[in-house]
Amino acid sequence: MRLRVPVVCLFCIAPFLLRAGVEEKQTIRKTLPALQRVEVNNIWGSIRVSGYDGGEVQMSAIETIRADSPSKLAEAKRDVKIDISQQDGNTRFYVDGPFRDHCKDGSHNVHWDGDPGYTVKYEFEIKVPRHTAYDLRTVNEGDIHVEGVTGDFSVHNVNGSIEMRSVAGSGAARTVNGPVTVLFTANPRSASTF
Repeated sequence: MRLRVPVVCLFCIAPFLLRAGVEEKQTIRKTLPALQRVEVNNIWGSIRVSGYDGGEVQMSAIETIRADSPSKLAEAKRDVKIDISQQDGNTRFYVDGPFRDHCKDGSHNVHWDGDPGYTVKYEFEIKVPRHTAYDLRTVNEGDIHVEGVTGDFSVHNVNGSIEMRSVAGSGAARTVNGPVTVLFTANPRSASTF
């Protein structure tokens, strides 16, 4: 009997070890001149934005790719990117990949057609001038934190919390599954929703 227990446990563990997959991390950094608004549109991962007295947008993102196999890792690296752009007074950090629908009306919906065999997670850390307006969005495995920014805001999460401290401005902060905490340094300038 004692000899069978290790053999049975080995067969139970072996399939899990075979599916453990691969993981790769890198840090992406970008510094841009500050404009009026910053937009971060993420899918997997958190967003942290802090205000400072400088004149640039400083972005750092830790990219973590988890894949079922080396070939799926290569597929994720090829297909999922952060699109970084500046136009019309907006600095944009947009996570793009095959899970996005690029609609004719300009909207960008998210869809999942089964398991692609990988997950690409971005943990954003962004410093902006204090007066910057911001539009922040994420969906899974991430919270949104804002501190010391006084511009107007649009903050949306699906499966995580929103925490905004020492903020001003007005706008909307909404999440589906998580708490919303907002601490203002001054009353909102116009109607706001939470």
